[in-house]
Amino acid sequence: MISLMILSGCNNSKSSNENGNLEKMDLKAVATDFAENYVVEDEQEEEETIKDIILYFSDYQAEYTVAETRNVEIKGSVEETIFEELKKGPKNEGLYGVIPEGTRLLSIHAEDGVCTVDLSEEFVSNQPGGTAAESITINSIVNTLTELEHIDSVQFRIEGNVREVLVHHALDRPIKRNENVIKK
Repeated sequence: MISLMILSGCNNSKSSNENGNLEKMDLKAVATDFAENYVVEDEQEEEETIKDIILYFSDYQAEYTVAETRNVEIKGSVEETIFEELKKGPKNEGLYGVIPEGTRLLSIHAEDGVCTVDLSEEFVSNQPGGTAAESITINSIVNTLTELEHIDSVQFRIEGNVREVLVHHALDRPIKRNENVIKK
């Protein structure tokens, strides 16, 4: 609206009518017309913040990831919301959480198809142990984030640094989605 006032010379403006004659226009009427025709309603924006997301959790043997769909409010970035939902653990019986206790999300962002997830040291130090548990943790996070169209792979960082391995699993390069561990 401020730009309308600047362009129109504050309160009144002149415009051509149907006959080509100049007539005075009320700035308030112009602003109201603009708001009614071009400004997005707040209700429409709120609707877009609720979204169905797919999260992958571990089955009881830590052999497969199993999808769980949730309807959530997106707070911050969609990637951050998804990770926080994954951290809360599953709602369905027979599924198990994959994020080690105490793990904090330090940052997350996606660029050029790669989602960089920076996690606190607890992600490493509180791993439950074993190659299967570690692998299912990595695959759950990667498969969950790659459900988003703009993400093809995930690069893990621990306390801001790329780490060669978690304990058994390589983390030195972006990790692609693993369809083989998704229970159908």
